[in-house]
Amino acid sequence: MGNIKMDFKIFTIFTFFIVTARVNANLSLENMEKIGKTMHEIMEKCKKETGLSSDEVSVFRDPKGSLTRNDKCFLACFTRESGIKLEGDKIVDKFGYSDIIEREDPDYYKMSLSIVKECNEEVPKMDDECEYSGLLYKCHMEKAEQV
Repeated sequence: MGNIKMDFKIFTIFTFFIVTARVNANLSLENMEKIGKTMHEIMEKCKKETGLSSDEVSVFRDPKGSLTRNDKCFLACFTRESGIKLEGDKIVDKFGYSDIIEREDPDYYKMSLSIVKECNEEVPKMDDECEYSGLLYKCHMEKAEQV
């Protein structure tokens, strides 16, 4: 159970629903486990793709620390594999977990949506998906600190 909760926290950090370790969405245990299991599978795939171990991913050690190129590519992979994106006025992902979060904790969802929208406007689009993901991550972390 502990790993599922940790994986859920890591998932939400990477997908920007939870951008600081001190913030948690109020989700049912069943949904936390379901989301945690899926996100763990994605993390494993992305660690393999980037050649990183859990200990080597800087955002695991220090979410506010500087990011290596591999960290940024790990974030890009995670975002790509989860299919998470801003679509109009809604956060969507290919598993429907955004809808679960919106339904079970609408206040948390609204706060997250506000942060995601602000960062999408502030961070310039670029072809380098790794660099772009790193800049978005930093923006989300900074905005979450202000909430």
